[in-house]
Amino acid sequence: MKWFVILGVVVCLLFVGAVAWAEEEIPNELTPEEQAELARILGMGPDDSTNTVNVDIPGAQCIYPKGAWAVITKPYFFSCNLDPCAEVQVKASVAQWVTLSLSATEIKWYVLKPGCYDTKWLFGCLTSNGDVDLVFSGFEDLKKTDEDKTIPTYYKYWHWQWGGPWPQWVRASNFNGTRSITEPIFGYVFRIYNKIEVSHLTPACEYEDPNGATICVTLKEQKTWVKSS
Repeated sequence: MKWFVILGVVVCLLFVGAVAWAEEEIPNELTPEEQAELARILGMGPDDSTNTVNVDIPGAQCIYPKGAWAVITKPYFFSCNLDPCAEVQVKASVAQWVTLSLSATEIKWYVLKPGCYDTKWLFGCLTSNGDVDLVFSGFEDLKKTDEDKTIPTYYKYWHWQWGGPWPQWVRASNFNGTRSITEPIFGYVFRIYNKIEVSHLTPACEYEDPNGATICVTLKEQKTWVKSS
């Protein structure tokens, strides 16, 4: 009889472990909707941008709006009785470009009862012709607007790579940091998951990340002649 009890406990533990693994598992692939969004983003050009760029190039001629500038210098003149030969040089300085697409920049929970709730909050795609840093900052527990009461808040970060480790939930303040990305020319896809824990002791009120949070991209190979407007 004792062995049956032990066996039953082992089976229960294995079942609980399997359920926990299933809850944490995130398929290491893109959904059809995400694949369509990635294809749309990769097909966008400079005219689709929501920002403009200025250049610090004296005498530059705009060859294509927002696309390229040219400086044409060193005129040549020859007058003599010999065969002229002019040396011509063409050079190009290619700036680093970046595209960042986010499926959402805000989430608002409507909580009816105490519990632990999570959702896939954001789908993002980043492309660039150089190395970049993806910087997360300002993520905190949700705080009651008029008192020092908080809701424990967690995040999970996933990016598309075969054979990568499963992401783990981390407390909001530990989610902040820098992810270095090497030349994501074909698209660096990531997801952010959000989880909150609302207890029986959580007062009814409005809560928010007190100072807001940011997701910034730092271009690590940008040219000095490019400046943001």
